[in-house]
Amino acid sequence: MKTYLGIVFLFLVTLGYSQPGSISNTKYFDIKWAGVKIGELKATRIRKDSITWYGLESKVKAWLVVSIEMLHRIETVYHGKRLFSSNSVSTTNSGTYSSSVVWKNGYYQTDVDSYKYKNTSPIHEMLECSIARFYFDEPLNITKTLADAHGTLASVKRVNAGNYEVDSQGSISKYLYKDGNFVRASISNVVRYDVVAQNE
Repeated sequence: MKTYLGIVFLFLVTLGYSQPGSISNTKYFDIKWAGVKIGELKATRIRKDSITWYGLESKVKAWLVVSIEMLHRIETVYHGKRLFSSNSVSTTNSGTYSSSVVWKNGYYQTDVDSYKYKNTSPIHEMLECSIARFYFDEPLNITKTLADAHGTLASVKRVNAGNYEVDSQGSISKYLYKDGNFVRASISNVVRYDVVAQNE
């Protein structure tokens, strides 16, 4: 029920962005494994007044020892620079999984039900970043981000100019930028895959 209410809230908020005065930006990326395209990712950012909404939608269909099909959506909302909420839903061959992280009563309340992983541990630190932002903004001066699907904090390390590593529970993903613009990412998950800007 908590996840359902969060989705309804985000839907209502999103309706407001169709009104005049909102600024929208959408980017498209290829998802590759071992150099072969296995899916696409669509990233959207919408700004209206002090609210910023980020949406990620990725679709994967591939044969990696077994057939894999996945549809993954993340929606995050910021009030000013502060992260207010993050909700994600993944539909896969093995089932449907969800995560909800919402700032309420002075901390983030988490409710994560993923594949062989559950988490309801609160996060007491106010955040200014989640993974969705990485596709639009180079994480300058950012040392922590929300790992949305896990409902946990991940550390952000600047390796050198335009090169960053994100450590989420020991899994390290890498993000590369050129002139402040996202170029590609190497994501550590069940398997390591790349997210590449389509204009690269």
